[in-house]
Amino acid sequence: MAADTKESIGVCMLTFSMPPEHSGAAKQAITLASKLAEKGVKIFFLTPRSTKFSRSINHVAGFRVVRVNKENVFWKALAPIRLFIALFFERNNFSLIHVHGVGYLSNIAVLFGAIFRKKVIIKMTMFSEDDPVSIKKSRNGWINFFFFSKASKIISITNSFYDSCLSAKLPRSKLSLIPNGVDTDKYKAVSGEEKYALREKFNLPVNKTILVYAGIIRPEKGIDFLLDAMAYLGESRQDIVLLLIGPVETWLSENERNFADKQVQRILGDELKELVYFVGKVDNVQEYFQSADLFISASHREGFPNVLLEAMAIGLPPVVIDIPEVHVNILLDGVDGLVVKERIAKIFATSIERLVDDKGFYCAMSTSAFNKVISKFSVNNIANDYLILYKELTENNR
Repeated sequence: MAADTKESIGVCMLTFSMPPEHSGAAKQAITLASKLAEKGVKIFFLTPRSTKFSRSINHVAGFRVVRVNKENVFWKALAPIRLFIALFFERNNFSLIHVHGVGYLSNIAVLFGAIFRKKVIIKMTMFSEDDPVSIKKSRNGWINFFFFSKASKIISITNSFYDSCLSAKLPRSKLSLIPNGVDTDKYKAVSGEEKYALREKFNLPVNKTILVYAGIIRPEKGIDFLLDAMAYLGESRQDIVLLLIGPVETWLSENERNFADKQVQRILGDELKELVYFVGKVDNVQEYFQSADLFISASHREGFPNVLLEAMAIGLPPVVIDIPEVHVNILLDGVDGLVVKERIAKIFATSIERLVDDKGFYCAMSTSAFNKVISKFSVNNIANDYLILYKELTENNR
């Protein structure tokens, strides 16, 4: 049931990309927007467009999307001005600008908000990149930090972000701590019978332990390390396989594309035959997760990984390579996940085997992972926190 907002709140969400371009931050923004819309908030998206494939896609998940072309150097140079103009023409459709990420988009939003009396919320998304301490150290950092510090509210998705804000001497009154959320109606556990039916549907092994990872195929996601771990496991056992989900995007740099092609070729070769199942980009990620047993990740950097929460919501115990300042905010090592400190394939594989071979340990961790998401990261609760914040800012703006 939608919350009573009395007078509808209009929100322009700014993201650095939107589907069909792959983006975890955009995915999280859409998940949040969907729940807020149920509560009566009117939302549309404004985003730069990097590829020609998204030209005609003006609606995503039921939301209107305004796209500004930046496909080449010329349009990229004009994009900030055109984004400001787009905000001007849409100004009567929103009272709040909610920016997902820090950079030129947030700078434009703050400048526009100051001129046209619109409240601006900036949500940080990638630790060591758009937290305030890192912003100050970056190229043009003093400019970005100046605009960043002028936002109406700054959202920290973890304690690490919040502590960075305090280290940068930002006032507590400007800060809010609101984590990412997961749609627990979509990502939910299924029965054993349903799991095996999904395996048959996707032509996956019915009687093997299935590990799963979902993410774009690029170096920062550590896909090569996951394949190394599977090669190690395959030397001694054939009862564990990896289900790898993720696109190879056309907009990747040449080096990133070469990396992705190399990983795909390795998967198709003899070394990982019948050990890795690569399905590429899919629209029903939740069903593939529901067909699996464990979630694994070896990403080099993340902000607040959506796929980790989604896997936990389904009851998949996670085994991850530690990212300092990230996993400490989500997982309790040995209770609701295994956090591996060393990026060594043998050690990572041994951690996986520990869960696979100890059913009692597996069941306890599965339950703990599920309970943590339900209690702390349900998007319905997160949306309620944002709704309170939206109301507070709009009422103060009258």
